[in-house]
Amino acid sequence: MIFRSGVFSRRPDLPLHKFTKHWVEGHGPLAGELPEMHAYFQHHIVERIYESTPFPGDHPIDGLSQLWWDDVAAMERAEVSPEYAACKIDLPKFQGTITVLVLATAAQWKAPKQVEGEASSRLMVLTQLPQDSDGKRLDPAAMEEALRVAMTPGVKKAYQYEVVDRAHPVKAGLGSGQSPVSGWTEIVFENDEAISAWLKSSQAKEFTQHHPSGPLMAIYRIMRYTIKE
Repeated sequence: MIFRSGVFSRRPDLPLHKFTKHWVEGHGPLAGELPEMHAYFQHHIVERIYESTPFPGDHPIDGLSQLWWDDVAAMERAEVSPEYAACKIDLPKFQGTITVLVLATAAQWKAPKQVEGEASSRLMVLTQLPQDSDGKRLDPAAMEEALRVAMTPGVKKAYQYEVVDRAHPVKAGLGSGQSPVSGWTEIVFENDEAISAWLKSSQAKEFTQHHPSGPLMAIYRIMRYTIKE
């Protein structure tokens, strides 16, 4: 499976609370109707723990969407649907500039003993495209090992995604960005205290300084909204 991600800034004149409300309550139901889509999650930034300086790319990041399909062909069929047309009409109401990326799972890790229930304490680690990448894919074995050694008590699971396609810009009267994200790691924690402990750990330092998918771009604590699952 793959997912499409809109990595975007909010409309400059829109206060954060109105941006959040419209994305969840206004846009969410529209995008949730896209055909053949299996799941749709919104990732709202709660805390900007780290952003590289100067920030790479041509726009800030205020949100990251995650819309899952079987493959790119299924996603492309959705892109010509009436439901997608309705989404594009709505986008300028809350978004500023958007970079559209297609990502696939490169590796994942789960704690041997899973804690029941869905945790809302999450970190998103974004890495930027290496200058000499030339479209090279990540080594799954290297990514799995990186995730394994980076995990500490209090981490429930972690997923590493890599960008596999940048050829689907959205045309909706918005700025079309070129954010150089090469991949993201989503880490799910038992609670916010576990996030604090992980950020102070030697494992986190090693992971963020020597990330297999490229130089560190940002670390965000995010709130995940499940629109469709």
